[in-house]
This record gives sequence, C-alpha cells and structure tokens, in this order.
Amino acid sequence: MNTTTKPSKAVVWISYIMQGLITLSLVMGAAFNLSGSEEAVKGSADMGYPISVMPIFGITMLLCAILYVIPRTSILGLVLISGWIGGAVATHIIHHDSIGKIIFPAVYAVIAWGAIWLRNEQLRAVLPFSKKTS
Repeated sequence: MNTTTKPSKAVVWISYIMQGLITLSLVMGAAFNLSGSEEAVKGSADMGYPISVMPIFGITMLLCAILYVIPRTSILGLVLISGWIGGAVATHIIHHDSIGKIIFPAVYAVIAWGAIWLRNEQLRAVLPFSKKTS
C-alpha cells in the first residue's frame, strides 16, 4: 500500500516563498543581462565572457525562470537551473574566487531544489531523506 503525506499549508507556503525568491533572482539577472546594465557588463567581462553572450544569458535565465515557475515544467526548470548554477560554480573555481562566491551558487541550488521537493510527492519519492518504515 502506497501512502503519501501531503505537506502542511505552512510547508507549502515556505516552498512558494523559496521558489519565488529563486524566480525573482533569475528574472532580475535576466533583466540585467538583456538590458546590458553596467553591472552585468562588468561582471561578464570580469569572468571572461564576451559581452555578445549577455542576451543569450538573459534569455536562458528567463526561460529557466518560466519553466521553474510553471508546475508542469518545474522539474525541467529545476534541472536547467542546476546546470546553470554548475556553470557558475565552475567559473568561480576557474577564476580562483573566494569560497563565498563558490558556495553561494551551491546554496542557491539547494534552495531551488528544496522549494520543489517540499511540495512535490514525486520528487520526494525519487530523493527521499529517509526510508519509510512499515
């Protein structure tokens, strides 16, 4: 018999807040890249990326955010965000950045996954933190 427990309303709201923060940061990053803001241009140049890729970065971030926020595609969005974050971590490691700049994207990924994991039964079944006892 397969019994599942639904998360409480508080847990659901916490997950929506976490997902909202991740989505907001992706949309803001996309806006900075698409607008060619001074901060985005400097950050791109500092990391060795040509300014010409900024629109591609912006569109990618926006696509990830859209997929992540739609319930049917949230897992796909989450996987794409994870790939994006992996690239960010690799870039920071290659540039010998501080440990904070390396750890922050990893924490960001944990929050992104946690937001969906808290309310998605299928994801919790695939990634359980403990075994169910009968």
